[in-house]
Amino acid sequence: VLSFDQKNLPDVLAMIGASTALWISDIPFQGPIGAVRMGLVENEFIVNPGPQELENTELNLIIAGTKDSIIMMEGEAKEVSEEIILKATNIAQEAIKTIIEGQEKMADILGKSNVKEEKQYSKTAELADNYGKEIKNLYEGEIKKSICIIEKKEREDSLKDIFNQIIEKLSTEEDNLPLLKNIYDEICKEAVRGLIIKEKVRVDGRKLDE
Repeated sequence: VLSFDQKNLPDVLAMIGASTALWISDIPFQGPIGAVRMGLVENEFIVNPGPQELENTELNLIIAGTKDSIIMMEGEAKEVSEEIILKATNIAQEAIKTIIEGQEKMADILGKSNVKEEKQYSKTAELADNYGKEIKNLYEGEIKKSICIIEKKEREDSLKDIFNQIIEKLSTEEDNLPLLKNIYDEICKEAVRGLIIKEKVRVDGRKLDE
């Protein structure tokens, strides 16, 4: 951060700036995205509260997304209801749409819309795509079963064993192992998220309200 007006926090602005820079560039990018910070003071929602408002807020939530979906949410809050979080998310989504429209207008003015023709996959991206499909087709069921093992050491050993099977099955070169490990980790995270969202339980068997 090279300058700061003490009113607009730089973290959210950095996300918007990065998205805008990518959107008007020739770099492959599936954006644009928008981001806002949501506050709640005296039962009033505030989009992008300043430092003084944050001192009294019951909610400090950063939300990023596209025009039609939320892709990231993190923050902190005093004890607030699910209804408040959902309402904050809906307000944020509308603000994000406006931010993205601004980025699109800038791209139009510059004649640099990044939606152009389909981008050619790099070899690495194509390899990652193929790895992801094969792992899901062959091992997604086993991964989900292992994720549900309650005992931590046993669960970790089972997931490690599956990864070793994947290495053997795909006969990957050593240089590609970090890429394969990253993809495997992401698929495991997806399985955990799916367990929480669909089954309403955590990996240790506890329900969400326990």
